[in-house]
Amino acid sequence: MAISAPRALFDRRWTVTVDTIEFTDLDCSFEIEKTLKPAPNNCELTVYNLTPAHRAQLEQLSAKSKTAAGRIACKIDAGYVDGTTQIWLGDLRTAQTTRDGSDWVTKISSGDGEKSGNARLHVSYGPKTAISDAFRAIARAMGVAE
Repeated sequence: MAISAPRALFDRRWTVTVDTIEFTDLDCSFEIEKTLKPAPNNCELTVYNLTPAHRAQLEQLSAKSKTAAGRIACKIDAGYVDGTTQIWLGDLRTAQTTRDGSDWVTKISSGDGEKSGNARLHVSYGPKTAISDAFRAIARAMGVAE
């Protein structure tokens, strides 16, 4: 699915959120690839003319996302003037900005469930351990909030 259109066309609305950074008034385009294969789905997002501060923040987040614990949410809500729906939620892979004529073009790549798919846990519990303790340990290993 690829969407790229001015806001005035059909009263479209969207909000892109990466960690705590939110974009609503900028032009963007995205392509989401969903598959039935046992691999993460992909989203390639392009945002135009971010502020220098937001570009710097995204570069820092991109570097942080490469660490084992660097799970950074990337979310897209899209729809029309009467309401939007979440159509993507994934983990940030990379964010790179280049200059294209008079525009600053930031390309953001993300995948859904990639970070949690790499979690490993090696723990032993006794016979009377509550199942909730085991689930909490699994959630911590995956980086999921309890």
